[in-house]
Amino acid sequence: MKKTAFIAIYSKEYQPWIHDMSLTKRTRETKVSTILTISRWDGLIGFPGGYVEKEESPEEGAIREAEEEIGIQLEIEELELISKENETYFYAVEKTIEEIIEIQKEITNAIDYGSEILGSTNMYIGKYKQSFENFMNYPFVPAAKKQIQKLIKEKGLIWIW
Repeated sequence: MKKTAFIAIYSKEYQPWIHDMSLTKRTRETKVSTILTISRWDGLIGFPGGYVEKEESPEEGAIREAEEEIGIQLEIEELELISKENETYFYAVEKTIEEIIEIQKEITNAIDYGSEILGSTNMYIGKYKQSFENFMNYPFVPAAKKQIQKLIKEKGLIWIW
């Protein structure tokens, strides 16, 4: 079985309603967690990653795939192993919301953009009016749902209002 490795890039500091003056100050200043997801060539949603080459460690493969797919350069020290199931490694990297937005702006310059990756979405994670349930019903790659649940549990990303 060939090894695969994936990376979830997340932030705990997203304020999606900060500029909406029709909302209360409390709501505008609410910080939520967000995860960067990618739209794949097959119509499914997932995380940057893929097959690990023979000469690579899982960390090196995840870093290479992230650079090819979304144009980000990461260091091994930034990766935190969230889970390993069979030969699939799932890592997390915390970034500021500004860094995530910059990744999204530059994604079209990535090597695999347009062939393997068709775009990205900055999804916030919450439990307000079924937003979390709706989020989990998106067309994710099968393993991604389990990976998201582990990430949320491990990093405490769920936001409940």
